[in-house]
Amino acid sequence: MPDDCRNAVKCLSQTHKCFSMIAPLKPVNDASLNEWTYLQDLSIIPMLRHLVAVGSLPLIVSLVGLVASFGSLGGRIFFAKAIVIVVWGMLGSFFLHEYCHFLVARKFNPTILAKWEVGILRISLLETGSRAPYERVVIAAAGPVITFVVGLGLLLLCHFICLFSVLSVAVEDVVVIVSIGHVLHILYLLPFFSDGRTILCYIVARF
Repeated sequence: MPDDCRNAVKCLSQTHKCFSMIAPLKPVNDASLNEWTYLQDLSIIPMLRHLVAVGSLPLIVSLVGLVASFGSLGGRIFFAKAIVIVVWGMLGSFFLHEYCHFLVARKFNPTILAKWEVGILRISLLETGSRAPYERVVIAAAGPVITFVVGLGLLLLCHFICLFSVLSVAVEDVVVIVSIGHVLHILYLLPFFSDGRTILCYIVARF
């Protein structure tokens, strides 16, 4: 074999080895949106990406408004409050909701196959495999209940702090709106939503 060919083969071999070493370090892609994966291996990155995509429009509008209202104190306060409400109240509450489903499901059985299912304005954790009925109820209730409790805790904390006039009116308004956004997740226990339907099916089956 000529030296040029021999060098080319050697170079290709070394390149292949380098890519083999780098491949496991590549970032998680959106494959977990379409492929069933063990819960213990399922990444929350697709969920975060979807939440960011959903919240990007109101967030961009709020940022543009904040920049455009640079000369107005009232405008700056309004759009700054809007940014906090979008990030903490909307995206934060939905992240907490789904992450609680995810954590509790993985705690019960990390070897269940699962994936993220994305809709236009929603993302859900889907599972395939058998679970005890009570486990499905606890997993379904975890998201709405824990998010509700966090929101209720924020409301009580805000009320307690405001008794001592520590928070300004602007900050108080934002915390109250964010808290209500979390508290409203208790509505997902109604049978109109998948969490509520799962619990209702268990109750009907029991009685």
